[in-house]
Amino acid sequence: MREDVGQENWLSVDQIEDFVDSLEHSARLSACTRDEPRNWKWLILALHSALHGASVWALCRHDGTQTNVLDSKSRASMLAWLYNTRRNTKLSAPRTRMASLMTLVERVQEREFLPEPYTIELDYEVVCSIRKLNDWRNRFVHFEPVTWIMETGMYPEIVQHVASTIEKLTLEDSTAEQLLSPMEADQILGRIRLALAKLRTNVAPE
Repeated sequence: MREDVGQENWLSVDQIEDFVDSLEHSARLSACTRDEPRNWKWLILALHSALHGASVWALCRHDGTQTNVLDSKSRASMLAWLYNTRRNTKLSAPRTRMASLMTLVERVQEREFLPEPYTIELDYEVVCSIRKLNDWRNRFVHFEPVTWIMETGMYPEIVQHVASTIEKLTLEDSTAEQLLSPMEADQILGRIRLALAKLRTNVAPE
């Protein structure tokens, strides 16, 4: 949760709050896409962040080392450091990088990273939608000086597929309340339910 650090010029946000914020921002933007099509860009960016955050949260709940969310090289380095610090506590921790969205989506489907019964199954169509979301996000982030022509008709299906994936990773996983107090769990899960409902209603396929 956000911490009150006692200074107005500081912001502290943890992984769960960042995920929920991204999801709620996606829901707000989804209400504006019909009248302002340019908001599809910002919705894609926010929804990418939300799915990334949901995947990270799911993997962290079942990984005491917190390394299953790192890219392969970083994960290997961190596991080696954790092992070696048993003998030498003065070793400096390695620098790490977060795994990409598509890597995280693969891992939440694999028992090596997310044990049964918490692994999720994603249909081919859902994975294709997530890949399209990731591709568009990368185009927006790594902007080239060109004119875009975007077929927005495919976006509602992508949004629905991503929403269902987020639901599987959070609301349908009984461990989603771990590391949260009962009050926090009620608040967080309630915000997720509300945001997903708004998202699905605002961007329903015609």
